[in-house]
Amino acid sequence: MRHRELVLVAGFGAAIVGAALLGRAAAPAAELEDPRPSTFLWGPRGASALAETMEALGVTVERRRTPLFGLAEDLGSADDVALAIIRPEVPLSDGEDAEVTDWVRRGGRLILVGRTGVENALGIAVVRGAVARDTGGAIPVRSPAGIDSLPPVNVVLGRARPAPGARARPAIRRLDTLLVATNRRPVAERVMLAGGGEAIVLADVHWLTNRSLRETDAGALVIPWILEGGIRRIVVDEYHQGFGHRGAIFVAAWDWLRRNPAGWMMLQLTAAGLLALAVAAVRFGPALRRIERRRRSPLEHLDALAAGLERAGGGQTAVDLLARGLRRRLRRGGLGPIARGRDQWFAALANARGDPATRAAVKRLGWLVRESSSGEEHVLRTAQAVEDVWEALRQPSGHARS
Repeated sequence: MRHRELVLVAGFGAAIVGAALLGRAAAPAAELEDPRPSTFLWGPRGASALAETMEALGVTVERRRTPLFGLAEDLGSADDVALAIIRPEVPLSDGEDAEVTDWVRRGGRLILVGRTGVENALGIAVVRGAVARDTGGAIPVRSPAGIDSLPPVNVVLGRARPAPGARARPAIRRLDTLLVATNRRPVAERVMLAGGGEAIVLADVHWLTNRSLRETDAGALVIPWILEGGIRRIVVDEYHQGFGHRGAIFVAAWDWLRRNPAGWMMLQLTAAGLLALAVAAVRFGPALRRIERRRRSPLEHLDALAAGLERAGGGQTAVDLLARGLRRRLRRGGLGPIARGRDQWFAALANARGDPATRAAVKRLGWLVRESSSGEEHVLRTAQAVEDVWEALRQPSGHARS
């Protein structure tokens, strides 16, 4: 048994170590490599740090998980509200594009990061800049005064040509270049429309990722642009990042378990518990034989009762019980007389039948019951006398026993 317990403990420990190694190898990798610049993601390419920074500065951050329709009713045209669209993974529909453009035209404030499609309606395009081959596609940025380090960009801003049959672009009142790259191409611009609307367009989405905000001074430059003009509420489009209100609750729970470290810990503990349950369910050794139990027969019960009485010295008790049993049987059959005392009952029983055999059997039983003896032979003679009386009284009057 000792050897089996050691094997069981060793197997359970190995299973826990294996589950931990598997979780370490697979758990956080998908989250860390998620390319979506969403404020829901904490990985290096996510944008949760931007939302946390805004909230620390007292700005309300709302994550919109529905299509971009009804902006006029949902956001209105207040000067302290801005809509942020960060390089959507799912392209905006033509209706959504028109909705956003009309909302900005009527005085809304917009923040566009990366290639969103909405900037084309404002006459701006996100393009890849011409750079030298030895730069690896990255273009350095000219840092303004007081900014030490800024990440290079992979794309810049240019002018968008109107598409044939496209809607008329909103009238631009003023266009300010906020930042340029070393190749003199704009990286960030502010567009002010004739209707009072305003849009900030940032070419490279990597400037607002968690890694850039942590390792560079991009946040110190971009966040004041966003908050300029008294912005107190920012609505971030998360619907086109793939976080819309759809799917079952079980799908959402599974997605959270796969993407969150606490979820992976819960999965590992669950796996370890199921493995321990499976190991405990294995039977180490042959099955135990079932103990068969059967009821005693009347003779075996009587023999056991007699043996117990004999060991306890209860011979006289057995004799009294035999006599009482006979009295109950006769009373139920209507054969016994009614008498209170034992001696009176025997006398009445002897006179109940006139044949000599019955009277002799009754007298013999009365003598055995009154005799003070506790031996086994005395109990047997009493039992035989009880049966003789019972048989004699059951026979019709005038018939002698053979």
